[in-house]
Amino acid sequence: MNPTTGATLRVMEWPNPPENCSGSTQDCSRWFDYDKASNNLNVQDMLSGAPLFSLQLPGRQSMRVVSQPREAGKDWILAWEQNNNAWLVPLEKDGVPRRVLDGSRYLPGPVQWIMPPYLFCELSSTVQGLSTKALYFIEGFEKIREWSFKNTRGGVGCGGLSADKKILLGCEYLWGKGGGPSHKTMLAGVGNETPLLVMEGEALALSSDGRHILVRKGENQVLLVRVDNGQVVKAFLPEKEHYPGVAVFSPDSRRAAVFHYPKLTVVDLEEGYPEKEMVPHDVDSNFYIYNEKALCFSPDGTLLLGAGNGWAWLFNAVTGEHLHTFAEERRFAEPYHFGQGGFMKNLRRMASDYVGKVTDRYKRTPQLTCAFTMDGLRVVTVAQSMLARVWDVRTGGEVATIKTGLPETRNKGGTIENRHVLSDNGAYLFAYNSNGYGVASLWDTASGRKIKEYRLPEGVYIAVVAKDGRSVYVMVDRDVHILPGRN
Repeated sequence: MNPTTGATLRVMEWPNPPENCSGSTQDCSRWFDYDKASNNLNVQDMLSGAPLFSLQLPGRQSMRVVSQPREAGKDWILAWEQNNNAWLVPLEKDGVPRRVLDGSRYLPGPVQWIMPPYLFCELSSTVQGLSTKALYFIEGFEKIREWSFKNTRGGVGCGGLSADKKILLGCEYLWGKGGGPSHKTMLAGVGNETPLLVMEGEALALSSDGRHILVRKGENQVLLVRVDNGQVVKAFLPEKEHYPGVAVFSPDSRRAAVFHYPKLTVVDLEEGYPEKEMVPHDVDSNFYIYNEKALCFSPDGTLLLGAGNGWAWLFNAVTGEHLHTFAEERRFAEPYHFGQGGFMKNLRRMASDYVGKVTDRYKRTPQLTCAFTMDGLRVVTVAQSMLARVWDVRTGGEVATIKTGLPETRNKGGTIENRHVLSDNGAYLFAYNSNGYGVASLWDTASGRKIKEYRLPEGVYIAVVAKDGRSVYVMVDRDVHILPGRN
């Protein structure tokens, strides 16, 4: 428009969706449009729309182009390509780019998930309601896959990835009209414009073959759903309210396990979906499984391991037979600080912490996590990231003990933030404190041998160990640090 008279000089079609790579020179004399297919900028006269020239941008795809001040008699642009290199390019025919920033050490976006050798990131978008996720190789940040969730109103988390890395399970987190949280489960496929499946509920797990999902509906109900037609083939409810279900798939996608208090049920993912209940002999051992880190199948899917408060149970997933119970007799300080209870409850906790320096009498039974190792020949139970025990699957006997040495030190909020993570194959254990207290350590679970120690800063909120134990990946704030593991 003419700024003096208000007369319309030219009507231009605005790109839909808006592009980060289209714009004008700073004096508004020229306009450039981005062609994603060719990675070219098509430059035209702003007033007449007459094409002037095309400029090839560096790299395979540009993520953003910004006009720069005119210098040395030329207009300039700053272009960021897909792997985060930044280039300064004169806006002229055959303009020669100059790299001004090496992007090899810059993340492509906020990291949501580390699964060596891959990195899972959220990509920025100017389109309202669009959430785009991408999978990259950690080495070199080459993009492997990309998925988009459209018409979203809240944050979208990732609940699982199929074995072929083509199907992504997403979960949108929303706040309902009453102020409480609500969830929407979405399945996205590579190259699919529309989602494979959308349904109400919180995404729990995706089978590795991409054929089934597990969804929590409401506070308690767990649904087993077929992906191809959206059919709910099984629904599980606990016998008491406020006991959220826990559910996992076997690595071979042949079975699913659901804990719905007080029952643990295994479903065969075949015609008819037959199910069987896993019943422990010692039913007085507080049979309660509280999250997904406390329930897992063996690598071949024939064994099922669950853990609760001070106990873990091993079952034959095919027959339902209870094979062994693993007991944790050590007691630990209550890790969490609960605001309710006032002065007297806080005083009791302080007294318990003080007395706990010399006796475990007033401490609590720990919540255990568990995993298989050595291809299912042994299992690992971990108590509050401080004590791990390795058990033989055949005999049920303890074969190794790991004391991580993390302190029972409370932060300013009154909680103990000791954490641990096992490699996907259970062969390595990494223990740390997210507040930076104590010394982090890497362990070989088969032998119980300490491999390395680390001094970590405050703010670690993601940690992952590679299957071969050679690298440990930790996120501090928004940065990924790769630490050396075993030799």
